[in-house]
Amino acid sequence: MFDFLLKSDLLSSLVAFGLVLIPAVIVHEFGHLLAAKAVGITILEFGIGYPPKIARLFRWRETDFTLNLIPLGGFVRPLGEDMIKTLSEAETEAARAELAALEPGRMPAKIRTVNEAKPLSRIVFMAAGAIANVLAALLVFVVIGLIGVDQPIGEAYVVGNVTSESPLYAIAGGQEFVIETVSGAPYQSLDDLLTAVESETQPVVLGVLLRPVDDGPFERREIELTFSPEQRAALRDFRSRLVVESIQLNSPAYMAGLQLGDAIIGIGGVDLQTSSDPFRILQEINEESAGSSCAADRDSG
Repeated sequence: MFDFLLKSDLLSSLVAFGLVLIPAVIVHEFGHLLAAKAVGITILEFGIGYPPKIARLFRWRETDFTLNLIPLGGFVRPLGEDMIKTLSEAETEAARAELAALEPGRMPAKIRTVNEAKPLSRIVFMAAGAIANVLAALLVFVVIGLIGVDQPIGEAYVVGNVTSESPLYAIAGGQEFVIETVSGAPYQSLDDLLTAVESETQPVVLGVLLRPVDDGPFERREIELTFSPEQRAALRDFRSRLVVESIQLNSPAYMAGLQLGDAIIGIGGVDLQTSSDPFRILQEINEESAGSSCAADRDSG
């Protein structure tokens, strides 16, 4: 769903930046708000986004929660301050008088500006935003650890450069595809794939990932067919390939310019195209390199 965020174009980068920045800023400001409530600093407004104001959502005691037009985070507005500068004494006293007129239960026990708070209270208030971000990051880390992240298992077998004369042409009409599952189950090697295909007396359902002709999204599809002897023989003629299915931003693969759908055909001087188990070789080279750089060859098709 969010695969487009892994692209390196400007729009994807801006959207990804906003999806991270906006919640982080709101959490940061909410930390300031909770700390202010705890140490007795009066907060007049907690804003989602930046002014101009669109609407007041609700009021929690003396604090108005507002929705604002510019969606780039949020802010807290303590008594005696606005978005840019400290208010004059007259403006502060006017706001204080307005708070004093609130009905019982909403008026804070003490109406204090940031400057009127004790030094330790000001330190807690100022540091709470960063602390909230750290705690939120830890919470996200724990949740991801508990839920888990989907990882492909087994082999992803690539079939490409299929001509109209090939027995495999009927599977995807000549379009390059990756066989991910057979009858809903992953497989661990080419031998397992061929065994699953040959052992079926009924039509098999292949879960395939179609590679786009242009820069469009990959398409997953289920294809039902009965393999002929010629098609099984054609499958044997293809070599297993390592295909990039996901790339983490700012990872070594991302910085090296790898793209989704690229096939790793060689690494560390080893030709993976002639290997029956390129994934095992990749793991061995990764362990031997121990974090050092390693040259890789790719086929962008």
